[in-house]
Amino acid sequence: MPLAKKMSLDTFIIAIFLSALDIGMIAPSLTAIVGELHFPVRWAVWVIALHLAILVLALPLMETWSARVGRQKWFICALLFFAVGSFVAGSSRSWTVLILGRALQALGAGGIVPLLSFEIRRLSHLRKSRWRMVAHILFAFLLILVPAGSVWITIWLGWRWLFWINIAVALILFAVSFRWGSKSYYRTSEFHIHGLLYFGIMLLCAMIALTRLDPARGAMAWTEPAVLPWAILAVGAAIPLMMVERRAKQPIFAANLLADGRLFVMHGVLGLSGFSWVAIIFVPGGLVSTLHRTFLIGGMFLSVIFLSAWAVIPLVRWLSSRMGYQSVLVVGFLGTSSAYLTLGLVKDPYVSVGMLFLLGAGMGCTLAAPVHELLFQILPPRKVQPSLVVTGMSRAAGAALGLVIMGMAFYQSAPFPFAQQGSGILPQAWQHGYETAMLMAASASVLGLILSLMLQPSTSSNHKKS
Repeated sequence: MPLAKKMSLDTFIIAIFLSALDIGMIAPSLTAIVGELHFPVRWAVWVIALHLAILVLALPLMETWSARVGRQKWFICALLFFAVGSFVAGSSRSWTVLILGRALQALGAGGIVPLLSFEIRRLSHLRKSRWRMVAHILFAFLLILVPAGSVWITIWLGWRWLFWINIAVALILFAVSFRWGSKSYYRTSEFHIHGLLYFGIMLLCAMIALTRLDPARGAMAWTEPAVLPWAILAVGAAIPLMMVERRAKQPIFAANLLADGRLFVMHGVLGLSGFSWVAIIFVPGGLVSTLHRTFLIGGMFLSVIFLSAWAVIPLVRWLSSRMGYQSVLVVGFLGTSSAYLTLGLVKDPYVSVGMLFLLGAGMGCTLAAPVHELLFQILPPRKVQPSLVVTGMSRAAGAALGLVIMGMAFYQSAPFPFAQQGSGILPQAWQHGYETAMLMAASASVLGLILSLMLQPSTSSNHKKS
């Protein structure tokens, strides 16, 4: 695979990994944040959803701007954004300030990831198999430790330290970056940022409209003054998006949506995989109700899911090399749909805990399946790199919209104090919301399974070419 393709692919793999760490850090303590700041529960998912959306949109924007300003200087600016955003989020006393801090955090992370992914790839080439083994073990250790550790940070120091601790991470990266120096040079493409900005507006307006939507009113809810303007903006932003794409020398979206009908299906699959992926933030709350345990053990549930997902990646590579990415996707969506359906309907504690392993394995398959091989089959080489950007955006958009849609299940739910969350007894509205979210995730996985069957299977020759 050419270096440019590897760099873009590795960038989004690192972005997914960092997003998983962020979910593992914030999700177990999300109810504590809601209970202290007292904002509506349906807006709580924005703490994670907005971060996911901005992070993936920021990746190509930050790469473009860093190519103009200088990568080392822009990396330091990104670290500053990340540190300031972490401080603002941790110091927040309202939903607005918390979301502002998370947005700054995501912008900073979008500037950190490209150079970080390059350094990881460079070290893996220099030290080869031993380094890759150490990195694999380290990443697995972090995925296990972070969700469980975040709960204890919340207990002993308070949830604000979940954000403030990132300031220390930024300082460490700043110190280490001086060792990279001039060696950290890599060539990147400048992306057409106007199309990305309009896509971001579409996504943001759609998220606001869905969050304000009252599901109890049915179709009439779309006519509400709090919903209709945002829905119109979300749809209307597609017009200037198409106009700027038509004038662009290197359009991003047109090459992905008009070149081949299979690309529509592929982006649908990616969006649904993002939907099924982020639904795990609701799993700890649902299991608390099933097991009648405290919210404080929710982090361990996520650790089990992350461990299973990471452990299955070598198997995914083996299966995809012999059976193709389509088979891996089918197996993955089959696993996630079965797990979410069981978690939503079955109340047996042992069955529910067992489903965590199946859910993690299914997630590993849907996230690690090499769907990008379809791009290499259809598109010319010069269009592959921006197409990889759009694949990441499709997954992030599906994740962000999926969180907001599942948050609608908590429309009537009210926050309850953190002091009451140790009892393991959920308010009825919360329990119903968790069950509904699990069934929504199962439905998205079934739809992803159907779309995966519509994708053309990759052949062994295609694997060798890529």
